[in-house]
Amino acid sequence: MRDLRFRAWDEDRKQWHKGFMVLEDGRMMDKTTILMPPSRFILMQYTGLKDNTKWEQLTKKEQQGWIDKGETKETWNGKEIYEGDVVKYGDRNYKIAWDDEGSFFGVVYGYSIQGGLFGYTEIIGNICNNPDLLKGE
Repeated sequence: MRDLRFRAWDEDRKQWHKGFMVLEDGRMMDKTTILMPPSRFILMQYTGLKDNTKWEQLTKKEQQGWIDKGETKETWNGKEIYEGDVVKYGDRNYKIAWDDEGSFFGVVYGYSIQGGLFGYTEIIGNICNNPDLLKGE
């Protein structure tokens, strides 16, 4: 079964939220609070895939965060790819997006969404924190 997870960018507070449920009416709820109003959040779904970032490429903070979850260096297998992430493939940057017609996640290439590059990509940012990574792409 596919792991359905989301992250949300809070436009007002300029911060990320994880670990919440999306209610049927579109509102988001963490363990104790309904995050209101939903219109101020940009909701992004986990693709179920990971990039090819190596352990050695992680910052010390990222490595420690992985270890704090009870994991080890040996269990590391890449960063989780979310909708809205910016990935590097070759010498170009691409945004990850959902294709409604094909029902798949892929990279935005021109006016279409292409699939199949995930195993060869590296997450370099996202559209909320690093919109400049897509300038000229």
